[in-house]
Amino acid sequence: GDAVWPEEYRGGLGPGAGDALRSFAEAGGRIVAVSDATPWVIDAMGLPVMAQGGRDAEAYAPGTLLRVELNPSSVISRGMPDQVSAYYASGYRYTPRAWPEPTVVAARYADRDLLVAGFLEGGGSLEGAPAVLQVPVGEGEVVLFGFHPQRRAQTDGTFPLLFNALWP
Repeated sequence: GDAVWPEEYRGGLGPGAGDALRSFAEAGGRIVAVSDATPWVIDAMGLPVMAQGGRDAEAYAPGTLLRVELNPSSVISRGMPDQVSAYYASGYRYTPRAWPEPTVVAARYADRDLLVAGFLEGGGSLEGAPAVLQVPVGEGEVVLFGFHPQRRAQTDGTFPLLFNALWP
């Protein structure tokens, strides 16, 4: 049937959302954003990161598995192998900028043998680029995923990355 949503859940996050998210992170919270949500979070919170990609990206991969190299010192890759195959569909790569606290590159797209399975055009723009960032904000952080760690049943190998990001 037709759902009737309570008023407080209609209309999206609103104009003060970035400030509210920043306050949450500064107080020790962790915010996790995936793929298409990341440019909005970066802009709304004023994070020192540039996101390149999306539907107008140099790299075209309409649902492709790409090789991703994990940073073993990041809590995001806890319990994971050095490399995983990540589901990438119009995803993002990141360029961290100067910030008082160092941004952690939790994962990078492989700098060679990037394509695991599927179609990839313009993959050179992704090679070696940051794929997952941990951006410190006050006592907390924002985790940005440039690929889909949770995409349907196709991503068993990357679900742990999302779970690690959600679990402090």
